[in-house]
Amino acid sequence: YGGDKQDEGENPIKKKSKKIIIDTVHMTEREETLFVSVVAARNLLSCDGFLSSTSPYCKITCNFNGQRFKTRKISKTTNPEWNTAFKFFTKELKGSELYFKVFSSGFSRDTFLGEIKISLTYLVDGDPVDKWYWLQNEPKPTKKNTKQKPPGEIRVILQYLGNNKDSSFEYSSIKSAEAIQALTTPRKKKVDDVYDINKELGRGTFSVVHVCTHKTTKENYAIKIIKNDPDE
Repeated sequence: YGGDKQDEGENPIKKKSKKIIIDTVHMTEREETLFVSVVAARNLLSCDGFLSSTSPYCKITCNFNGQRFKTRKISKTTNPEWNTAFKFFTKELKGSELYFKVFSSGFSRDTFLGEIKISLTYLVDGDPVDKWYWLQNEPKPTKKNTKQKPPGEIRVILQYLGNNKDSSFEYSSIKSAEAIQALTTPRKKKVDDVYDINKELGRGTFSVVHVCTHKTTKENYAIKIIKNDPDE
């Protein structure tokens, strides 16, 4: 993993910013949109035991098309904040995966700091997933770096927009404030947008309990549906 030299041409961001920026590519007619925000990392291994020598960036690739992206480099930190979002396009979530590799930029070569793999199979259309992931395959500590540090982590936000093309996201340039709000705020949905409503289990004055099947996972739930209008 070492020696992976940073290519300046891949970096979608030219100047330092704490705002989320959307990087866009061409979208074909039948492909859907996956927004991927690489927010931050923490507890990364310090290169050679010196904070000043650690300048992390993250590469993002996938197994469903040739798209690849890279965050900007954040100098002199083991807790970088990238706050950068990218658009991926895919026709199918099942079997699709994203790969994140974190490196520290160096003068002669770059140092591998860890990686994660995220399966997209269980994403629910329209619902953002905001999570910290432990890095895998971190370099082994040496006498120069901290032996007892916590595992390195990376924070990623995912949101898939398949059938919900009426989302607040637009398919062109998106301003930073709109991007972060859309990535972190679930949109309001009706029950039958997410579930198939099946057998009635019981009812009260203002509510009805049904067996409902999640349209994506096919799992069954007992859900109480409260009517806004008692006369409906």
